[in-house]
Amino acid sequence: MFPSLGTITTAPTKDEQVYARLRRAIVDGHVAPGQELAVARVAVQFGVSRIPVMRACQRLIGEGFLETNARRNVVVVPLTGERVTEEFELLNALECMAVRAACEDHTPATVKAWGRLNAALAEHDEEPSRLRTTAANRRFHMAMWRYLRSPYLLNLVGLVWDHLQPARAASASTGLYERDLSVREHQAIIDAVAQRDPAAAEAAVRAHRQNTINRVLLALRQRPAHTTPQSGGTKDAHA
Repeated sequence: MFPSLGTITTAPTKDEQVYARLRRAIVDGHVAPGQELAVARVAVQFGVSRIPVMRACQRLIGEGFLETNARRNVVVVPLTGERVTEEFELLNALECMAVRAACEDHTPATVKAWGRLNAALAEHDEEPSRLRTTAANRRFHMAMWRYLRSPYLLNLVGLVWDHLQPARAASASTGLYERDLSVREHQAIIDAVAQRDPAAAEAAVRAHRQNTINRVLLALRQRPAHTTPQSGGTKDAHA
């Protein structure tokens, strides 16, 4: 039907691999907020030419993970109180939309599934399991996001979540994250949805989000004022 378009290959292209690895390095904090990215050094680490790195950087600029500074160098978007607050407010609005829809459309199986995901988060409270805690927390929120239905909104909420992951990591590294509090706040959301009470569900989401914002902003204020991000590649070429 489309003879001129050729066949589709399943293997990711070099551009896609560089983009995915660089994006993951930023989200996971292997490249710090505010740090300059030396394209040539990243290319050497990834074992590619500069062209796919430059293309990946342009794509990440478009997604809001990177920007160019006054010297026209590419840098990871810095963590500022204004940026964090704005993006958490957007996340809050999207999750409120999701729980409103869940109050109308959920089934008993939904409530049980959310409860199991929250219980999984409650199990991961020790330092060695921080990565598992992060993953368990995301799985709980992803279950809420499914009620957004729209592919565009699902993509948007995932993008905003990833933008904010370095901020969450900053607060976790200071010991400000309270896993038990997060579990209780999740349970309040579950209970409100189970009762089909959209006002209570939204209030629970907003309370949960405000506590997160407060914790992250406190962590940002506690950062050493003299710290200056350095130019470089990624800390882990396999990130």
